Amino acid sequence: MPLAQASVFDDVFGNEDKNWVEVPPAIPAPPEDGDLIPFFVSSASSFRFAIDQKSLSIGTDGVVHYTLVATSKEGARNVSFEGIRCHTREYKVYAYGEGNGSFTERIDPTWKHIDEAVANRDRAALLKDYLCPNGVPLRVAEIVERLKQRPYKSIPQ
Repeated sequence: MPLAQASVFDDVFGNEDKNWVEVPPAIPAPPEDGDLIPFFVSSASSFRFAIDQKSLSIGTDGVVHYTLVATSKEGARNVSFEGIRCHTREYKVYAYGEGNGSFTERIDPTWKHIDEAVANRDRAALLKDYLCPNGVPLRVAEIVERLKQRPYKSIPQ
């Protein structure tokens, strides 16, 4: 492709990210059990997943932020504060939950591609089924309603 065509191609087809600037989110309060909304990921998943509805927000940069709680069959709990960029299909983990209920922020977290080809495809399920089914973030109220309307279908025992 000649250089002039490449430039036009970039301008027309998705080089909008070159001017995108991420707005660092504020780390939320640790999740409380009463605020967790479980969501279905896959019958092959070895974890149950839930989102803390109080942590859901959409930044001015278009990133959907949320606290994710993953609970194993044995009851071990992993908590993380994350963000998803809908149109680029990427996620970032900003902080991990600690046993005492606090968060520890990650130093220089990076964006990673969301992989659908894994059993614990929680981020892929969030991206496609709950947060941004058409590649664009829903409003927070719509996300909460969508999570509540799609009850957890299969709880691993």
